[in-house]
Amino acid sequence: MMRLHQLVAVLSMVAIDPLFMAAIALPTSSSSLNSRSSGTPELNERQSDGIGWHGYRSVGYYPNWVIYNSDPFTVKNINPKDFTHIIYAFANVDMNSGQVYLADEWADIDYPYPGDDPDNEQGNNLYGNLKQLFLLKQQNRNLKIQLGIGGATYSSNFLGIVNQAWRETFTTSAIELVTNLGFDGLCLDYE
Repeated sequence: MMRLHQLVAVLSMVAIDPLFMAAIALPTSSSSLNSRSSGTPELNERQSDGIGWHGYRSVGYYPNWVIYNSDPFTVKNINPKDFTHIIYAFANVDMNSGQVYLADEWADIDYPYPGDDPDNEQGNNLYGNLKQLFLLKQQNRNLKIQLGIGGATYSSNFLGIVNQAWRETFTTSAIELVTNLGFDGLCLDYE
């Protein structure tokens, strides 16, 4: 089980509108940027390391609800070489107890993608977007998948954070979800 200091190392605070798969490139140092005469930063050189530009992270959100669109952009539409990190949005948190849970289990772990056959497969298999994200990681071993908790819809449920017992339940249940479902980390999205 992940220790608390490891959890703190993977937590990140973001406030990005996840309407769709939005990618952002973040420089790891200011030496990676050069200023044009207009004052706009530009890349000195794009050095591909197979997962993005050297010195940059390409981070995208994948919201679980897009499978309900009439023409969904599914996980299978994502090129795993385009991203270093994908944040799977969103898990929710119980306002009263602090328990973190999957907000849409059908989309997350049950939705049968083409080729899945849950009625004829044995065992307790994972399906849905999370299975597809795991398969995506097999195509890019450096790809990190993080569980996003909160978002605009669920941010009001973080109000219990002032309570010590709530925080302990939140931390324990978040670590359990990350560990049990094979995520590489967490992203807290409080808006």
